[in-house]
Amino acid sequence: MKSWTLAIVFAAALLLLAPSMNAQCLNGATPLGTLVGPWAYHAEMISTMAQPPLPFSYVSAGTFTASIGATSRAPGVPAGVIRAVQTSMVNGNPVRLESDYGASTYDGFADCSGVTLHLLFSTRPLSFDCWFQAARTILYCVSIIDEFPVILLASRVNLTVGLAMDRSVDPSPIDMTPVALPSRWQDVRARLA
Repeated sequence: MKSWTLAIVFAAALLLLAPSMNAQCLNGATPLGTLVGPWAYHAEMISTMAQPPLPFSYVSAGTFTASIGATSRAPGVPAGVIRAVQTSMVNGNPVRLESDYGASTYDGFADCSGVTLHLLFSTRPLSFDCWFQAARTILYCVSIIDEFPVILLASRVNLTVGLAMDRSVDPSPIDMTPVALPSRWQDVRARLA
């Protein structure tokens, strides 16, 4: 039964994505360049069934900055690098201000429609397939880890106008206000109130 459900979901995803399979990166964008910059995110487990030894409850919020760099596995080869900090709660146990120390990475989809995130935190490494929305200011993500169903919603964080990538400008005045909150966040906030 489980394999049939998975097959049906996979087939539906293929049908929905079929029109974008031939899409190209526009305006000189590159698959790695689409994510570059600061982001704020929220992730939560969407299953209510305990699946030992995996957690039965998980929620996290944090920020990450994506850049193009190189990894220790392939020095000199351009790679998507993420530096992230999050606070999470796993089975009611909080882990505050956990850093990945720049160990997380990402891969861009060839058509620039999204990315695959690999977040490497000690509490639980997670990988997500993500799709851009709203002119690449919002990411909708689904975990690709077996038996650990997590959704992640992220939005770009605005930097002060004029910072661009000019190293001569002092980057200290940063506005950490998210560009837009997906409606799902507002729904979650309403449920918790």
